[in-house]
Amino acid sequence: MAMTRTPNHLNKTYGAHDSSESELSTSQLLASTLTKVKRSIYLLNQTRNMKGELKSGMGEELLSVVDLLKEIIARDGKEIETQKGKVRTRDSGTQCDQVKDRVGVECKCMEELKEEISEFREEYKSELLEIRNYLVDAACLNVDSIHVKIEDENAKVIDRVSDHIDKQIGTLTDAAGEGGVAVRNEPESMTRPTYASVTRGGGKSQLPSREPKYRTLHSLVVSDKENFMPTIEIVETVGRVVEAKREGIKVDRIRRGKGRKVIIGFRDKKDRERVRDKIEKAGVNLDTQIIENKDPQVVLYGVLKSYTDDDILEAIREQNKHLVEDILGGTEDRMSVKYKKKGKDDHTQHVVLNVSPGLWARFTEAGHLYIDIQRVRVADQSPLIQCSRCLGYGHGRRFCSAAEEKCAHCSGAHRQSECDNLKDGKKPCCTNCKKEDQKVTDHHAFSTECPVRQRWDAIARAAVAYDPEDK
Repeated sequence: MAMTRTPNHLNKTYGAHDSSESELSTSQLLASTLTKVKRSIYLLNQTRNMKGELKSGMGEELLSVVDLLKEIIARDGKEIETQKGKVRTRDSGTQCDQVKDRVGVECKCMEELKEEISEFREEYKSELLEIRNYLVDAACLNVDSIHVKIEDENAKVIDRVSDHIDKQIGTLTDAAGEGGVAVRNEPESMTRPTYASVTRGGGKSQLPSREPKYRTLHSLVVSDKENFMPTIEIVETVGRVVEAKREGIKVDRIRRGKGRKVIIGFRDKKDRERVRDKIEKAGVNLDTQIIENKDPQVVLYGVLKSYTDDDILEAIREQNKHLVEDILGGTEDRMSVKYKKKGKDDHTQHVVLNVSPGLWARFTEAGHLYIDIQRVRVADQSPLIQCSRCLGYGHGRRFCSAAEEKCAHCSGAHRQSECDNLKDGKKPCCTNCKKEDQKVTDHHAFSTECPVRQRWDAIARAAVAYDPEDK
């Protein structure tokens, strides 16, 4: 028989060749036997000196052995997988039991720790409360100091802006928007100190470095007794009688009032008295009436709604004696709640007070007041009334006769809450500046930067006494 070489793939056996058969599993032994049979079939086919019948018969028998071995291997493999599954299940159960034991130990430790914390909290309850109160007081003190610093910085900015506005305000136009004659006088140096400047100087009279922030006028109403003379004729008659140029009388403003009346404004109260005396002594058919200036207003921000009007006024008098003690009981002791505005939340409100000029100077300079357990910000409140329906001036929504609503953002015929431009983030358009063909209109109708509102605000403030001597 000729020797033939067996291919490499027929020399492979399942399992390790170096191991003895006793160390091999059943599946590995069967697989090894199958490899040997395949190799025998290959060698049989390679022989040349055996008869074809014998070779064929041996080959068929060997093939049947191969098939049988395949069956045994498959069955043995399934049994092995089943046994492995049982082993894994048994191991998993053991692991679950171990995890449960560990969890039980951890829970027991947690309960013991919880009991220790409760005992510690009860034992040191007073010390913990004291530490908590200390931290709260420290935080409040820090916030309070920051608040004061911000207020001081804001006050400096407001003063700079006010100086700029004072320089820009020129001739005041007629309040009714028609027929008025405005006379602009050059600023004169002030020889009389304001109440605020005296109090800041420790009672010594000091000259202010600039004109007062707000210009108070002393007004005189002149009308025809028979109520038939046109307003322009009343103005001409007053001019002939008074002879302001020769007498050195300074008239700051003349405007038309309702019902054929003329309102004359003076910076100096003495000039008003001189004009009134001249008209009465001239024997002309004219009546005169002095308009008393109003008290200024301040607003208290973020006052709790639980406080009544009496509570607020009592707190101002009792908790702010460093500001009001020398004023209480005198002619400047005037203070009342004017109205209240909605605050930032449901628990607070902004309270507007009517106060005397002396209290106004003290409060606005201090910047804050103590109200019960609160320290609230206080600031000047403009006397200007602006309608929230038509956005005009001089009346409120209740007395508005406009046919349609005006949007304070885009000047359209709808409420601001329904404005699509506002929702889309588009620039505002002031309806009052648009009506007067102003160059700049990209601001809100209630904005303090609105030039029309600034003009009306100056007119409204002209009837307010910001100095005790202007009453």
